[in-house]
Amino acid sequence: MSKLLAIHSLKGPTKAADIDPIAKSVKAHTSSDAYWVKSWLQMNDQGDVTKILCEWDADDPKKVARILKESAPDLPLDGVFAMGEIQSESYR
Repeated sequence: MSKLLAIHSLKGPTKAADIDPIAKSVKAHTSSDAYWVKSWLQMNDQGDVTKILCEWDADDPKKVARILKESAPDLPLDGVFAMGEIQSESYR
């Protein structure tokens, strides 16, 4: 499995509560070979969501894109990208 990042730039500010049904639908469509791990929400000054960054475990970015298209067809998708991680503690 690879770590992947799906990026969603929303068309406009969205209430965080309006993300819940989308998240439930995506979670219901995940599988053992394309699994949604977690997401970060970029918020504006009013507390509305403007961008969603989603971590996935999957062996193929196309599988993630397909799940997102099927489970959340109205959710914009900038793309699904390979991701890496560094920890600040590695630089002490």
